[in-house]
Amino acid sequence: MDKKLKKAGILLLVYLFICFIRLLSKDSMINEVNTLIESKLKNFIISAVSDNIGILGFIHSNSSSGDFDLYEKLGQNTGYFAYLTEEKREIELVLYDPNSSDKSNLYYSGQNENGGNPLTGNMGLQNGAANNSSEGNTTDNEITEEMLNANNGSIVYSKEQLSDFNFLYNNLYVVTERAKLLESDLNIDELLNIDNTIKGGNSAPQILIYHTHSHEEFADTTGVNTSNIVAVGTYLAEVLSKEYGYNVIHCIESFDEVNGVFDRSKAYTYATPALEQILKDNPSIEVVLDIHRDGLKEGSPKLLTYINGKATAKIMFFNGISRNSNGEIGYLYNQYRKENLALSLKMKLKAMELYPDFTRNNYVDAYQYNLHLRANSMLIEVGAQNNTFEEAKNAMEPLAEILDKILKGE
Repeated sequence: MDKKLKKAGILLLVYLFICFIRLLSKDSMINEVNTLIESKLKNFIISAVSDNIGILGFIHSNSSSGDFDLYEKLGQNTGYFAYLTEEKREIELVLYDPNSSDKSNLYYSGQNENGGNPLTGNMGLQNGAANNSSEGNTTDNEITEEMLNANNGSIVYSKEQLSDFNFLYNNLYVVTERAKLLESDLNIDELLNIDNTIKGGNSAPQILIYHTHSHEEFADTTGVNTSNIVAVGTYLAEVLSKEYGYNVIHCIESFDEVNGVFDRSKAYTYATPALEQILKDNPSIEVVLDIHRDGLKEGSPKLLTYINGKATAKIMFFNGISRNSNGEIGYLYNQYRKENLALSLKMKLKAMELYPDFTRNNYVDAYQYNLHLRANSMLIEVGAQNNTFEEAKNAMEPLAEILDKILKGE
């Protein structure tokens, strides 16, 4: 390992020297050499990391160049190195602007050819979660009057109940064995006092919807993005824009299939740089929603309720807390963990008030799931593989209503 560290140091020094020379000369040969050295350095790190993660600390402590930010990127996942070897792809987005009569189809790779942001029109400016959980089931063998009336009531907990950690933990949450939810995470006064309201107007994008697992399908899914989880996201974007006036971007890029290879395990890693780019070029976005379809054990009852007479898939709010049974997961640090927990709890409580049979218990797992990108980030599971597309689509109407109330502080 010492030899590898020395080699990394030499390559790093050469790279920094080339960067310095590049500032003094515009000769094309120098640029080509710099590109070659940078490529060699990245490829070496990809190999070295698999042997010993400690090399990252060496690189970070010996790097003073702002051009070299790979160490920071590794806060997500060492698998990010695999992404570095991919060709940069255009990201397919759809913009739902309530101020326009038509939605805009966009192929987006950062900036448009004129150097502006294609989503806002500022031309020339410089700018698993499939968890196999099984709680909260409803059968679909027979529609009963009880099922039809399940959402006619309202459940509102007292302040005393909500202040009891054990009550919250046992009645509103499902926590995986590998995750650790602390009493300090669920301080009700702190969570309810966090401001999750949306601040900006709808003249620019406010909400980003995307799908880490865009290939998730329902029992009757046919075709591509016509009746799968992406199509569910499309309908949510339409409802939020048309009914509630939000400016919404829907990212329909596939992150669980790269270069024709289906790999769900790396989907969050592949999604991170694309999401970072979208948010960088659209800083007005305040809410980020990752919409999934859950995966249950075969033979599990359908996650079904009835709202306004419609068969509706139940939903679940999913939290990644960057902490396992051994403690904090430093490389998955999430500065917005408290805000994420506040948002999902408020959504759950509002759902129980309006549609008490609509949501399953909030799910907590150990990892990050890209929830660190915005304070108002949520991962939402819609139904499961045995729900129909129509049932999942119907769920977007009450979900949009609940989200609107929370974003308005109601």
